[in-house]
Amino acid sequence: MIMNILHCLVCKKEFKPSKLTQKYCSHSCANIAHPKRCKTKQCKICKTKIESSYTFCDQCITEGKHLRNGKKIENKTLAEMTYNKNDANRYCAIRGNARLVVKYITKCQKCNYSLHTEVCHIKPINEFDMNTKISEINNPDNLLVLCRNHHWEFDNGFLTAEEIKKH
Repeated sequence: MIMNILHCLVCKKEFKPSKLTQKYCSHSCANIAHPKRCKTKQCKICKTKIESSYTFCDQCITEGKHLRNGKKIENKTLAEMTYNKNDANRYCAIRGNARLVVKYITKCQKCNYSLHTEVCHIKPINEFDMNTKISEINNPDNLLVLCRNHHWEFDNGFLTAEEIKKH
């Protein structure tokens, strides 16, 4: 079947359609003619109108209202984060937050190795009082970014924080 040359309904350029139903020369012209309609809904907390793909508004997220108990992890205590958890994974969320705190450090602070690094607490999490806030536990002054080997050496007493911070 021979296709005729058509004129785009938006930009009026000539084009050869690849389908019988094609009316526009490109996706961008089609999007101009038919803008995506963004349905709105309400934030689950404050009831302000938001885009349909979201559940909470930016303000509620910024204030941490969307989180369980309405607190950001930094404002919770160690007791709140480890409540009723006695398994090996009880500190996973705290360690995850620590990775976010030092995400700008991409190399081992001892040897500058960058392919695999781990976040290490200078004072271990289990040595903090249960009423200590996570923001204090994950304070950048209590965190080191180390390669796997130096992390092991630090945890087993072969390296000190002072030796690492000299680099």
